[in-house]
Amino acid sequence: MTSLSTTWKQHFTSLVGDEEGNKKMLEFSNALTASKSQRDRLLSLVEEIDSVVFIADEDGKINIIHSPLNFGGTRTRSKNKIACLLGLGPLATAVILNDRQAIEECEIATPTLDAMHACKTAEDFQALAAPPIDGEVTFPGAASFIPSPFLRNFVIESESNDPAEIVPLLFAEAKRFDADHADDQAYRDTAVSHAEDFALWAWGVMSKRVSETRFSIRPDDGELKNFADARHKECIFSSLREAETAAANPSTSTSEAVLRQLSNSMTMQNETNRESNELRKLEFNRLREKDEIKKDRLKKLHKSVTNMIIMASASYVSVGDEMELRVPTEPVESCKDFYACESTGLAEQELYEQFKALNIPDVDFAHGTVQAILAGILLYNVGGSPSNFSAFCFCKQNPVQSDGPSEALILHLAATQGRGRTIEEINSSTKQKTEAPTTFEDLSSRIKFIAGASIILFGAGSPLVLQLNKFRGDIKNNRMAIRARIVEDKLFATKILYAIDTRNQRWLGQCKEARDRADVDDRIINFDDILNPILNCQFNVSLPPVFALVNRNQVTSTTGCLLPATDPRKKRKRTEKDEGSIERAKKVDPAFALKDTEQWKDFCGVCQDSKPAWENKKMCIRWNIRGFCFDNCTNKDSHVEPDENPPAKKSELKTWMAKVRASR
Repeated sequence: MTSLSTTWKQHFTSLVGDEEGNKKMLEFSNALTASKSQRDRLLSLVEEIDSVVFIADEDGKINIIHSPLNFGGTRTRSKNKIACLLGLGPLATAVILNDRQAIEECEIATPTLDAMHACKTAEDFQALAAPPIDGEVTFPGAASFIPSPFLRNFVIESESNDPAEIVPLLFAEAKRFDADHADDQAYRDTAVSHAEDFALWAWGVMSKRVSETRFSIRPDDGELKNFADARHKECIFSSLREAETAAANPSTSTSEAVLRQLSNSMTMQNETNRESNELRKLEFNRLREKDEIKKDRLKKLHKSVTNMIIMASASYVSVGDEMELRVPTEPVESCKDFYACESTGLAEQELYEQFKALNIPDVDFAHGTVQAILAGILLYNVGGSPSNFSAFCFCKQNPVQSDGPSEALILHLAATQGRGRTIEEINSSTKQKTEAPTTFEDLSSRIKFIAGASIILFGAGSPLVLQLNKFRGDIKNNRMAIRARIVEDKLFATKILYAIDTRNQRWLGQCKEARDRADVDDRIINFDDILNPILNCQFNVSLPPVFALVNRNQVTSTTGCLLPATDPRKKRKRTEKDEGSIERAKKVDPAFALKDTEQWKDFCGVCQDSKPAWENKKMCIRWNIRGFCFDNCTNKDSHVEPDENPPAKKSELKTWMAKVRASR
């Protein structure tokens, strides 16, 4: 008659045959090695019904499941159905294991074994320095681990699921085990070697480099219930069975049988309560994880998008005399703050605030751009058409607008998010206005804006940020040559920015697809081969059809791209001013000269009410600042040479220009 146990813990710690298993521990270590095929790993997982399997949970802790059984495929079920029991008390819960996750190949980089052996406490193990994700593989295994009887019993009896608490104590116990069996040649594998394999896997669980293995509870699954009942009947001693045994054996005293039943019942009740608490804890953790996913939008993004952000966030660190590219395990804090916003309106406000923190308060972008980035769409929607995370989507605020976004609009968007708005309002909010640069100053600002956006998403140490800032410095050092080319070609600044933007997109595309950081070619964003042709007058880029010349006040129906030239194919209504001729001053007053960072449009049409008066009209700003105007100008009376301009009027004009500058 098979000897039964009162709990599953007792069952596994007293199995017959454990001694034979401990003589060949490395067979357990290699049961799920990455060198095996998925089919072989699955067979190893369910090979022995009386086995225990360690899996990782979502909190970086170890779950213990046991009694794995593959129901196999049927005519109506083509996939495997792996049943296991969860719990080490008298009553274990039957679950369906996600076998694909359990046998998933797991090749990770870990701290060295010497560093692990040096850990004496859980705090020491937790403080181990994590190597780069793409470092040398030291654990070529799977997401689950099958322990030897020695390791299984140690973990079960430790009553801990924290790798940091288990590993330091395990090494000491393994050394004692090897010392006790040092003279027995039958023990061909050492417990220390097996413990080291487990330690590498356990560190991966703690650092979450070993992926979680999920399981599901199906209370209405009859096949699963029959499996659990059969296993309990086969292995676990029940009070009902003891009563039947006592009735069949009159020699056993009634009081002794009653005491055994009472003791058994109390033990079962305590263990059942413990298992119930464990299940409640699991349910609580799942609810907490679900709530955290709601708070952390990064978890809702497709994993390829998260991979792109992490790969793009790699930064160089000093290692001795060399610089080494390190890949982080998660996005930078500024990126997490942006994606933590619960609505597009709040994300827009967060983006403005982060730009201000970078001392870039004059940036502007469309609501649709924020929507796209918040959804993880950083690449062009259509190849060749700038959109989403593009340098063309970030421009300088119009001087006539107030600084920053409309608070009322953001509050409205945060509150509604599509509810109670018309189709026109929704369509309008999703448009991405993109404006092309036409001057050197505008080009430099655009590069600064896209570099700032890259800092927010990828961190200041990202290669993209470093290269953009370097290129911006290079073109500033050669501004005169570039300005000369812009005078010759109105689209020259647009061509430069488009060349930069397409390279950024190619690089981000590689970051999105890369499984290893070495797969990303950072030479793509080395902009020296753009600068050299510019300086050698050899730079030429063919703009795509989306950059058709249109009036600045018109928007293309597809991309919303604005360009400053007039479309020669379209006739526009001629005004009285068009009929006038240009007249020029003999010289321009240097007191009103524009700064390098200023343009005429910054002063045109601004602060009209406070413009200096000239007799019964206003002073002509164009004449005094630019030195020319139309001969039929409304304020033609003020078209005088600088020497004829009264000092009082000059002072008023300087005061007005200072007011305009302060309003920007």
